[in-house]
Amino acid sequence: MASLESKLLDGGQAGYCSSSEGEEDAGGWKVAKDEDDHQQKVMKKFGNRNTGAKGVLSDFADFREEVKFAREMKEKALRREAERGMLQTSKEEREQLQKQDAEEDEDALESLRARRLDEMRKALTGLVVELAHKDQYIDASETKNAGLVLILLHEPGVESCIRFTHYFKILASDFPHIKFLRGRASLLGLSEGFQAKGVPCLQVWEKSVLVGNFLKIDSELPDDYNQTHIMQFLFRKQISLTRNAFGDSIYDDDAELSD
Repeated sequence: MASLESKLLDGGQAGYCSSSEGEEDAGGWKVAKDEDDHQQKVMKKFGNRNTGAKGVLSDFADFREEVKFAREMKEKALRREAERGMLQTSKEEREQLQKQDAEEDEDALESLRARRLDEMRKALTGLVVELAHKDQYIDASETKNAGLVLILLHEPGVESCIRFTHYFKILASDFPHIKFLRGRASLLGLSEGFQAKGVPCLQVWEKSVLVGNFLKIDSELPDDYNQTHIMQFLFRKQISLTRNAFGDSIYDDDAELSD
């Protein structure tokens, strides 16, 4: 497998970048489905750690910290105006403001809860095919069919791979027209050095051409990255998941760069 590893490492960044057992079909392909207890650990540690009550409240506390400064500044401005005699508030008005703040907090909490539950659903339903051996990897990467093929090289138990897999599955749910596959670097015969330093590695193929080869891709993303950051990163490399295409033409519409 030296030729594959040489292609991955020596080729650098391609393009413009320079299980519980799933059901097996006749071709020997399996759907990547992590075991239930492992999936729960993924949800707890990373993207969906906040689906439970304690987790959502923890995330909500982080949210409140973000808006705390803005609220304090607003209150200081109101106090200054009151001291200047420009603003007078009654007890009823103050109570109304407090009620309004509480309602806004409750709305934000519910929004967070709904978003986390939606992420969990997508991660559980996103179709990612598990590559069982080298021949399947070669077949997938050499397909001549139109459209993108995304292959994630990972190693089980590596936290950075677990986290990236979570968002990889969400993207698979969001873009069912794109092929998402995952394979263990060790099963493909890659060296221990690659397994330790190269994963998670995301490859993007188009008509058997490697247009994106991102070793240790999480190092290119923000510490708090999610599926949107991955989409935006790929878009900057001329890879559009929305258009299922690679090249300059994707910039006719820059929607994927928006938050």
